[in-house]
Amino acid sequence: MTTSGKIARAGMAVVLLSLTISAVAFERVEAVNFAKQDFVFPDDIQGDGTHLVFLGIAKDQDNGTWQGEELIRWHQSLLEADALPDEVLAWHFAVMESPPFFVKGLIRRAIGETYEGLIPPEQGAVLYIKRLQSFAESAGLPIDGQPTILAYSADAGVTATWRGEVNADTVAAIKNQLQQSELQQTELQDAPATPVPSESAEQELDTD
Repeated sequence: MTTSGKIARAGMAVVLLSLTISAVAFERVEAVNFAKQDFVFPDDIQGDGTHLVFLGIAKDQDNGTWQGEELIRWHQSLLEADALPDEVLAWHFAVMESPPFFVKGLIRRAIGETYEGLIPPEQGAVLYIKRLQSFAESAGLPIDGQPTILAYSADAGVTATWRGEVNADTVAAIKNQLQQSELQQTELQDAPATPVPSESAEQELDTD
């Protein structure tokens, strides 16, 4: 294999990209989280600052299982690298086309058990989608069987995306992205408020 071929193969194996996405409008999905509470995606991803959203968008069970396992590996690798500040909440979502209603609960419980001890059950859900392609397109994401991690905030939406298998370089990139996001959030919170003229001051200005 040529050097260029090896590079291309390595790139395909890793498929880890950091991208800034604009104008992303997620399709709203009504779901039930792993705590058996009603959950609306992405509306109920709440809280200040940046969140880390782990998405496994799969067309079949085998790929969905692999993506879920890989996303757990991602999460554990980020924890080991001390890459998740306390202020950053991690959310896990398995995304699949809607199965018959009588198996939805069974699937949700089985997937939810794999996250026990990793995230609070309120921070994970299975998103059952009528049209998987439509959901992916709304987020600007391909359906290629690769696990996806998003940096997301309620104000800015998706600010960065990483895809593919666990990789040390990208763990470092995610850590840096989250640190920068938290630094910016802290600077905004610490910035002095713009003084608002009092009514008497406004009257004095009007008199002049």
